[in-house]
Amino acid sequence: FFKQKTAYEISLGLVGSEMCIRDSSILTVAILIRNISKGQVISEEYVGFEDRPERQIHGAYNRISEVLGRKAKSNIAAGTILKARHLDTVYSVDKNDSVLVIAANKAITITTSAIALENGQIGDMIPVKNMKSEKIFKVIITGKKKVAPITNM
Repeated sequence: FFKQKTAYEISLGLVGSEMCIRDSSILTVAILIRNISKGQVISEEYVGFEDRPERQIHGAYNRISEVLGRKAKSNIAAGTILKARHLDTVYSVDKNDSVLVIAANKAITITTSAIALENGQIGDMIPVKNMKSEKIFKVIITGKKKVAPITNM
């Protein structure tokens, strides 16, 4: 038979007559230093770093570059360890964004506008729909809401 453990015994890590050995590794992780609302973009003023036990930090970020510019998926309280499940990816182009299509060579630059049909990051290839002709074509994302058509030059 197993003896039911008291909360005191559990907190001390006592199991029967043996003491549990716990990993007490401490790592530095990104935490929120101010409350943040759902959809809000994280900037430096919201992020701090604290040492926390390794068992608390699965999926946590430890570099500021990993969290800056990302959006909160939900309201997050100050003191929360920032983890992947808390943050959305911020795309350079979001689906249904109006984007500037720039086709250029040494002699001429042509620009027009289009609607993005998918989300994407810089360097991604996505389909867009020309707002005037309604034609769909593929482009490469070159910047925030800027794309270049794929040409046969």
